[in-house]
Amino acid sequence: MPKFQDNAGREWRVRITPDVVRRARAELDLDLANVGASGAFDRLSADPILLIDAVWLAIADDAATLGVTQEQFAASMSGDALEYCGIALADAVAESVPVKYRTAIRDLWQLTTDLDLDRLYLLRLKILSFNPHATR
Repeated sequence: MPKFQDNAGREWRVRITPDVVRRARAELDLDLANVGASGAFDRLSADPILLIDAVWLAIADDAATLGVTQEQFAASMSGDALEYCGIALADAVAESVPVKYRTAIRDLWQLTTDLDLDRLYLLRLKILSFNPHATR
């Protein structure tokens, strides 16, 4: 399970579940189940507050157990911690899809943050071919 450490030294494990996907859609208008077509990674990489809020949804249960509020978590996120939480979120999204798409999902995050637009376009095409809602 992907993990990262915030600036307060707390370690967080990031897991994308169907409930996290539903909440991200409802609360953040962010589709973590279809990151290639929805532009979710573009939005997350461009908006650190959205990234923090999305990661919060994936760690909220663990945070409640530790007595950490969303505000405390957000206050501990900047610099390297912010970068590593983005990587952990992308890895968690990758782990939530079939194996054959995992590398593409991870590469999509890397390219989105690196702005290699030619490779990004090709990866999006590959990911767009995956429809998680189609019956096989």
